[in-house]
Amino acid sequence: APKPVDAQALAASASEPAAESVAQRIAEPVAEPIAEPFAEAQWFAFWTPFRSEIAANGFVGRLQSVTGLDYRVVKVKPGVYEVAFAYSEDAEIDSNLSTISAATGLDLRGAP
Repeated sequence: APKPVDAQALAASASEPAAESVAQRIAEPVAEPIAEPFAEAQWFAFWTPFRSEIAANGFVGRLQSVTGLDYRVVKVKPGVYEVAFAYSEDAEIDSNLSTISAATGLDLRGAP
């Protein structure tokens, strides 16, 4: 059954932002403080774990291009990489699963 992802494992596996995007953010004036995106979000693993980080990242790249949702690859242990999406309320889980299903044709009922 799908399960929430450990936030510490997610933080350990998150990649650094590209230097170019950081430089752009610094150069642009900001009227309000920037809130951390998904600072209060939780992560929901929804697919069978991958054995390779490269395969998991490829899956994430394709999903992001067709759904527009935010995904992360979480290394559970060597050879086990979960794909998760951000959510802040339980109702978003079903909504995001429906969005993924509609965009890809994947049957996510009962996944992973």
